[in-house]
Amino acid sequence: MKQSERNFWLDMGLFTTFLLTSFTGLIIWLIIKPQTALTFSGYIRESWLKAHICSGLASVLCTVIHLVWHKDWLSALRGRSISSLPLKLKANRILDRIIWISFLSASGFGVLDLVFPGTGFRVSNLSRLHVVFGMVLLVGIIVHLVFHRKWISSIIKRLFLNKAGTLENSHAEFTKE
Repeated sequence: MKQSERNFWLDMGLFTTFLLTSFTGLIIWLIIKPQTALTFSGYIRESWLKAHICSGLASVLCTVIHLVWHKDWLSALRGRSISSLPLKLKANRILDRIIWISFLSASGFGVLDLVFPGTGFRVSNLSRLHVVFGMVLLVGIIVHLVFHRKWISSIIKRLFLNKAGTLENSHAEFTKE
């Protein structure tokens, strides 16, 4: 498997886990309030919370793999100052930092909220910070996807479409090394 294909599948794992984490988080935050007997789609709050935690842990795992696979690239970036970069790269670097800080913060405050939950009907400040940084992360990922839409489009076409531009028998080309 080529490196670009490997990166695509890792990015798909990241996207899927972030999507699941965001979806379950929004259900917990907006629909099923703490200390209520409400259900959504037949599941109680605790089930949604478990799904949120599991998908969050999966996103942490995918992120660790992403960092390991890109460690050489990340090391090369550390030596360059942001001010010396072209505008497009500068925007991408700043966005990556926002995503990274919000990911670490959302994950950290989420773990702290599990360890030190709010009492009674009150939502803890840790939970609020988890939500705020989670929303910043979600917006950052959406902007990141917009920034990289051309690469996403080209890799999807290369992986899934045959030379005629259809999906028919494209899997045969995909399995070639």
